[in-house]
Amino acid sequence: MTLSETSLEGYFVCLLLLEATSDDPGDAPLYEETFALVKADSEATARRRVHSETGELQYENAAGFTVTWRLKKIIDINAPLDTELTEFTELYSRHFRNLRAYQDFEPLEGGKL
Repeated sequence: MTLSETSLEGYFVCLLLLEATSDDPGDAPLYEETFALVKADSEATARRRVHSETGELQYENAAGFTVTWRLKKIIDINAPLDTELTEFTELYSRHFRNLRAYQDFEPLEGGKL
């Protein structure tokens, strides 16, 4: 199957906010923004699938503390913007007006626009 033969019909792009906490009293929570592509026949089914797939995950880190990852919130769920997976496929977009807030938030951007 080639990329151009892959349909995204029946999928939803889910924007998720995850949180990691630790039983180390010196650790602050760590947050992760994740985009997940979920196969589902409706937004409600996609939402249920997100909850079932992102159950709590715990592990012991190298320092011996327990780290717990959990879904904090489903920020958004939408059908992909393009319905065919090709060499360049737009899945999701968000709009904003405050570029400075984005630069302050986004660690990979680094204010270098």
